[in-house]
Amino acid sequence: MIKNGINDLTRQRFLEKAMPEPNSGCLLWLGRGQRYGTVRFDMKRKLAHRLSYELFCGPVPDGLEVCHTCDTPFCVNPNHLFVATHAENMADMHRKNRSKHVAHSGSANGNSKLTESDVRDIRASTESYADMARKYGVSDVQIGFIHKRKSWSHVE
Repeated sequence: MIKNGINDLTRQRFLEKAMPEPNSGCLLWLGRGQRYGTVRFDMKRKLAHRLSYELFCGPVPDGLEVCHTCDTPFCVNPNHLFVATHAENMADMHRKNRSKHVAHSGSANGNSKLTESDVRDIRASTESYADMARKYGVSDVQIGFIHKRKSWSHVE
């Protein structure tokens, strides 16, 4: 059967390079890779999990990433893969405490000049960015990022 221009033989050859992990249901990529498995396909190097999604689920929409529900970077099981925006992927990572920087975000970061309360006050304020920057000892650009939720996005 051909789906999206890909035949069953291509899928079968792909799966021959993966080993089932019985406890998790993961299919672990046995080919090359460091952080994630990689494979050469159509004369291009691709991430193995991304190719798995394409082979078994269909094309990855522009601007989306292929993510793992199992959080196992070498897993290529299409049932463990989903597409999401980068922001959704990062939120998933933080929700599952997989970020190296979880304990150091917000006021827990030793370099932070602001508290979560300051951020809420900045967002509620009608003062100019310049006035708030002077008040809090940060740049007006930083105030703008906070106001537009480009930084301190974890604060409601």
